[in-house]
Amino acid sequence: MGHSQSRQDVSVVVVGGGFAGIQLARGIASACNVTLIDSSPFLHQSLASLRTVVLPGWSDMVLLDREGHSRELKQVRGKVTGFNKEEKTVTVEGVEEAVKYDYLVLATGSQCAFPAKVPVDVLAKGKEEIVRAYDECRERLCAAKRISIVGGGAVGVELAAEIAVEHPDKEVTLIHSYDSLLADDMPMKMRRGVQQKLDALGVRLVLGQKVDLSSVVESLSDHALNSVSIPGPVTLSTDKNEQIEADLVFPCIGVFPNKGAYSGSLSAEQIDEKGYVKVDEFLQVQGEENIFAIGDCNNRPVPKMALHCTDQAVYLISMMKALLNGKPKKVYQCSHTKPTMVVPIGRIDGIGMYHGSALPTFVCKKMKAHDLLTGKLCGDFGVRPAPTYPKLPAVPARANKSAQAAPAAEDQPASTEQPAAAAAADAAAETTEQPAAATEEPAAATEEPTAATEEPAAVDEPTKEAEASDEQAAGEASEKVEESKPEAEESKPAVDEATETSEAAAEEQEEKKAEDASEVPAQSTEE
Repeated sequence: MGHSQSRQDVSVVVVGGGFAGIQLARGIASACNVTLIDSSPFLHQSLASLRTVVLPGWSDMVLLDREGHSRELKQVRGKVTGFNKEEKTVTVEGVEEAVKYDYLVLATGSQCAFPAKVPVDVLAKGKEEIVRAYDECRERLCAAKRISIVGGGAVGVELAAEIAVEHPDKEVTLIHSYDSLLADDMPMKMRRGVQQKLDALGVRLVLGQKVDLSSVVESLSDHALNSVSIPGPVTLSTDKNEQIEADLVFPCIGVFPNKGAYSGSLSAEQIDEKGYVKVDEFLQVQGEENIFAIGDCNNRPVPKMALHCTDQAVYLISMMKALLNGKPKKVYQCSHTKPTMVVPIGRIDGIGMYHGSALPTFVCKKMKAHDLLTGKLCGDFGVRPAPTYPKLPAVPARANKSAQAAPAAEDQPASTEQPAAAAAADAAAETTEQPAAATEEPAAATEEPTAATEEPAAVDEPTKEAEASDEQAAGEASEKVEESKPEAEESKPAVDEATETSEAAAEEQEEKKAEDASEVPAQSTEE
């Protein structure tokens, strides 16, 4: 694309300023006349939002100023109420003149229960109300002794871990309808590893049982801030007749598309039964040549996570430039066909896979557990200045001990696989869970550490101690692997003391490479 020409006579309107939308808009800004429309001035960094309910001051890491940093983009603030396909115009509430387009891109994203995401209408009301909602949720959590989380996907697991790490005195119960945590497409090795880490933190797991929340919350799809964290005391009943008492309940189930901008403008044949936009192999809305849908709002058969949002944004950046220069379209092919996910276990731990290969714990921590990718996303999206990493209290001692006690062999390759893990981490830094160029859930999976991701001196010591414990655990796992080899193998003369010393040095060197790889700025983008 080095010979592509700018077409400022061509107008591209992007509806939705989330991870995918803003990444796409920035990626094609030099190639055409771009207008980004969103009802909120903030980019809600949903990958970091769960921590706001356990740590005061964290909301600044979640609400990023979109209008203040993307000055190269023309931005219109307002709620899109629809568009006219014949006239090629978009109607924005409160804006007198309709916005004209040659190409329209729908990147409206998805919604799930607070605190994972904030309802679109609430985002539009301003920072004070959002911060107040997070503060109230945190106060309810602090007052509660028994906390239940319904839904054991990535969001439920992360929330349970955040609470257990910061409040080890509370009784945390995680209820999941399947027999193993996380989604079915994740390898069982990682799903077992997550379960072991939560067990070590004292989280009670109720697996293979469903809870009917209709008796305690009227409609999850309404996403009212006051209805999604349910104050108790309440009694939850499972389909296996188990009664669970709770002082506070967090529903972490269900994902819904933000369809208000298109539901009245597209035909019934262009929207599926769940409200997602039907797209073809080019991510074009079915039956439309100049309207696209990317990220969580389309019906592509992939998990609704930043990784895939970014991947689609990157593709469309390239495709739009090709269209503007009269080049043929190329079919969209998902770059991530093997499991890729990093699940932070609070501030102290993490577990992940990259293209089906397990990542070492300390790499997962550096990639996501520290600042939950806020620093990287600020770099990707040009946020200047990036938010200041808050001064945090020390991690409760019991949580740190639990992390050290969690089995390491389950979520991390044996020492002989470390080079492969390091290579995977290096590649992840360039395309990770959210191919930096285009995620809708911000490069939620990528990991490009920036200055903002550096931990202040006040928390350097705990971090180093945690890393040391990770390396120690990795060493212990390596020793177990060596011990498990056939006795005949162990008795070979070649395995003398000098050889063992050199192997240990090599392992340390490989771990150092993996650690360095995780610090390489990524191009873009877990949960």
